[in-house]
Amino acid sequence: MNDLISRQAAYDTLAEYYHLRTEEQHKSLKEALSRVTTIDAVQVIRCKDCKHRDAQNGLCEGRGWPTQLVPDDGFCDKGERSEDGKYKI
Repeated sequence: MNDLISRQAAYDTLAEYYHLRTEEQHKSLKEALSRVTTIDAVQVIRCKDCKHRDAQNGLCEGRGWPTQLVPDDGFCDKGERSEDGKYKI
């Protein structure tokens, strides 16, 4: 299983599910969750949602190199979500 979850979200869900009441129970759960291996992940902005992509012609205009055609599911390290999360027109 390779799902990415927030440690805080896991804590909140488990504390509610197991009806934790005492400070010792909460402390034990926090200790257990602190031992879970984590990864360093960043959110990817897909070309279809990027403010630098021109939806009419599919060209990217903000990557710091010559304008080029990019696919909807493409991405780069310069991606920035458009204000409404939609294509720029």
